[in-house]
Amino acid sequence: MNIMHTDAYRAAFLEYLRKGTPIRLAFKEAATPDRYVWRTQRDTKVRLSHRRNDGRVFRWADPPETGHPGEGFNCRCNAVPYIEGQTEFAFFDLRSASGSGSDRWDNNDFIWYFYVGDGQEVTLEGIGHLPEIIEQYAYRNGAEGAYRRLAGQIAEEARSGRLSFPFKNTYQFEGIEFSHGRSTVQGQFDGTVTEIGDMLRIEGTASFYFLDRFTDPVDLRAFSAFLRESPDRLWRLLQHVGAFVGIGEGPQGPKLKIDEDDVSWIFMFVSELGGTAYPITGEWKAGFLAQVFKDRAKSNYSATQGQTR
Repeated sequence: MNIMHTDAYRAAFLEYLRKGTPIRLAFKEAATPDRYVWRTQRDTKVRLSHRRNDGRVFRWADPPETGHPGEGFNCRCNAVPYIEGQTEFAFFDLRSASGSGSDRWDNNDFIWYFYVGDGQEVTLEGIGHLPEIIEQYAYRNGAEGAYRRLAGQIAEEARSGRLSFPFKNTYQFEGIEFSHGRSTVQGQFDGTVTEIGDMLRIEGTASFYFLDRFTDPVDLRAFSAFLRESPDRLWRLLQHVGAFVGIGEGPQGPKLKIDEDDVSWIFMFVSELGGTAYPITGEWKAGFLAQVFKDRAKSNYSATQGQTR
């Protein structure tokens, strides 16, 4: 029987609600498991340090730096008793990151390099941003962070017998520095799976690759790309502006004769502003360890419908 369904657990939980008594004390008296899996509420209110703990296995006798679940102020996390072959867990551990350390860049450094860097690539490690990028990607993007979503995707692939697959998506990183904006993180997971009763044990390594491109301080290149995707956007924009200021025809009037290639080239030329666009790259690896139910209906780890990798 799962210990969470026992009278001892219900009594301990009631004492926790009434008096705030840590459930772990009742577990010790009942000789229950000495390990637990940290589980968050999986929403935007979960503090960063607790997101890092989510899905990990801890011992009551050896608490993490955050303390046990429920001990922190307003903590809503749960300690799920760990029973081999019955309790799910999944987590990533950073293994390696490329490049050599350097002083951290701010937005002025990005712009300065636009003028003096001659378009040469820079790395996240070289500009001192790699740890922040990893943390933003892993734990801050979305309600849970990309690591938590990726864990569900890996579990889903394991149930299908596929343990070598690519992933890719774009994320917002301007909170680290405005110059980053939206950037791409892609990668590859490779691992092994072992059946343990009703569960799958998954072990492997995920390789992550970050790609951004600093174009120009006012981002006119993005507007140029916007025009090339749909050339009639420019004449519609100009006609709306003309109608607003009382010059020329409105949107229902005749179309303006515009050479989209020339206009796009002009924006590209202006966007240079004496500088040269350059790529920003980075990479890291993380080990992955999980034990999940084969039946996705019982699992806390599965790919959300419509979720992109």
